[in-house]
Amino acid sequence: MSSILAVGSASVEEVLHVKNDLKLGGKYTAAARIVGVGGSGVNYTCRLLAMGQAVYPLLVVGEDPGGDAVVAEIRRSATRGHATCHDIQRVPDATTARTIIMLDRFGRRTTITVPGHKLESFGNVVSAALTRTLGHPIDAVMIGHIPTDHDGDVTRLILRRFIGEMGNVYILFNPGRTQYTLGKGGFPKLLERVDCIQFHVDEAREFLASGGQYPGRLHFGEMLDALADLCQSAVITFGRLGAVGKKRGAQGGVLAYPYDVDENILDTTGAGDAFAAGVVASMTSDANQNRDLRVAMTEGRLWATYACMKYCGARECPTPMDLKLFERRHQAMQIGEVEELEAKEFYRLLRLLERTVD
Repeated sequence: MSSILAVGSASVEEVLHVKNDLKLGGKYTAAARIVGVGGSGVNYTCRLLAMGQAVYPLLVVGEDPGGDAVVAEIRRSATRGHATCHDIQRVPDATTARTIIMLDRFGRRTTITVPGHKLESFGNVVSAALTRTLGHPIDAVMIGHIPTDHDGDVTRLILRRFIGEMGNVYILFNPGRTQYTLGKGGFPKLLERVDCIQFHVDEAREFLASGGQYPGRLHFGEMLDALADLCQSAVITFGRLGAVGKKRGAQGGVLAYPYDVDENILDTTGAGDAFAAGVVASMTSDANQNRDLRVAMTEGRLWATYACMKYCGARECPTPMDLKLFERRHQAMQIGEVEELEAKEFYRLLRLLERTVD
């Protein structure tokens, strides 16, 4: 199995169901309360471990009861997947973030994050951890949202450590707002060596606008082209409407249609992180030695769809058997597959998708 370095945020998540539409200033009664954990780094770690991958977690997690809950869920996932999880280094004297997820009667989601405290020394944790991993083979690096990385120093440290130095390390960059509002200028020349950059469509817009190079409103196809020009490949996700991907220099692209499971979707929190973890698991597997983007997005699509059927970002992560049963059960409900399309058809379908999303 592969060894994957998973870097990113951690939080305790609380899901509340409210009966009416949420409006600022209103009063609401929550019908249910479900507690779990999440954050990009935790979501990557738990999903990969449950699927049997060895993981080195580098998480923005504190030494507090919230951090205890995160560690406990990670250990449960490792046990479920019979996988190796290397030591979790917590930020000394810090508290872990909390996220409140409010779902209305239509399934729409409103998320409020309460930041943790004293997490700014996460950079020191990263520096020490990277030194410790020098003697261990790393097959892939996943970089998610690092909420304390306002100047991009921690992200650059990780990228420089692995880009070009170890040859065959697959790097997926799935940044959060703290990082992507720096624009591509925040990571000069480094993005060119990243294997895949992944954004939700709204994040992609904000990232491209942040650099000032794309001040106007871009069409989906133009956004994907711009991202694929920056990195080796790019993926844009659209929530329950699927995802698109493109390799640098390719004329067409890959279109991942969604599973037709809308009535069964409980909570889309962490679905993008699940998609990213599925892509990396595929790209480092013997079954995808050619690192085929279509094959990887097929796996990501499956992982993300399963994530939508559970509450919170990293609660009850599936084992390989769970995913096989899930795929078999919903095979007849698929409205499409994951297709590699020629340019004309690909961009035509992107324009149709744009009208649906907007």
